[in-house]
Amino acid sequence: LSGLIQKYAPHETEAIAYLNEHNIQTAENLDRTLQETESRVNITHAKMANAEKRMRTISDILRVNETCEKYKEIHDKLQNIWWKGRKEKYKEKHKAELNAYNRALRALKKMGMELPIDAQALHHEYAKLKVSHAELSDDLKSMKQDIVQLDEIRMCVDELMEQQGMEIPIPEMPEELEAKPEK
Repeated sequence: LSGLIQKYAPHETEAIAYLNEHNIQTAENLDRTLQETESRVNITHAKMANAEKRMRTISDILRVNETCEKYKEIHDKLQNIWWKGRKEKYKEKHKAELNAYNRALRALKKMGMELPIDAQALHHEYAKLKVSHAELSDDLKSMKQDIVQLDEIRMCVDELMEQQGMEIPIPEMPEELEAKPEK
C-alpha cells in the first residue's frame, strides 16, 4: 500500500509513515487493523463504563455511610431508652435525624452493604478506579486518533485504487456485527 500511495499520492507522507510504522502492507491488513482498533475501542468503552458505574456506587455508599455515622449516636440512644413516654418524646424531638438514619440504612442494605462499612477500603478502591479510568481514557484518545488516521488512509487507498481501475475490496463484516436472521 505504501508503494501505491508513494507512486500516486506522494504528498501523503503521513499515511506512508503510518503504514510503514505499523507494518500495514495490503488493503486487507489495513481493514483488519481498523476493525481490531475499533474492537479495542469498544472494549475500552465498556471497561470505562464499568469503572464509572462502580465509582458512582462507591460514592453513593460513602455518602450514605456518612449519614449513618452522623446520626448513629441519636439512633443508639433511642434504642437504649426503655420508658415508652421518654422514648416517644425523644423520637419526636429527633424525628428528622432518625428518618435520615433509617433511609440511609435502607439504602445501604439495598446496595448489599451492612454497617460497619470499611470506608478506607472504598476510598482506596475509588482511587484505583479513578487512575484506571484516566489511563483508559488516554488509551481511548490514542485509539480514536488511530481510527481517524486509518479511515483517512482507507479513503485515500480507495480513491487511488478507483483512479487506477483496481477493484476495491469490501471488508468483511465481523461476526459480532453481522445481522442475525430473525426467527
